[in-house]
Amino acid sequence: MSDKSRGDRRYPRPLPEVRRAAQQTLTSLGWSWKPTPGGGLAAAWSPPVFRFAKSDISILFHGGNGTVVRVHSTSRLSAFDFGQNTRHVNDFFEELEEHLTGSARRRA
Repeated sequence: MSDKSRGDRRYPRPLPEVRRAAQQTLTSLGWSWKPTPGGGLAAAWSPPVFRFAKSDISILFHGGNGTVVRVHSTSRLSAFDFGQNTRHVNDFFEELEEHLTGSARRRA
């Protein structure tokens, strides 16, 4: 296991629509986030117990024939993440797809 993970997916939707859905996704997941100068998004995840063991998540968008979404998740402290960064990437894409299809579940 490493301290980072990444994933890419292509969606047959316009970039502004996918970016809005990604913002909603980050909010739904409870991750703090902000826009980046290049049009992407930067997010941070903190575990419920060890709040110092954060991960940084970057989301980049590439338009043209739909939209490609590229997600990177990197642990700040440890060389091993025990699969957490892969879970971040998978959770993000799962929730994004729910937002894009209009079936996003409400989180408590």
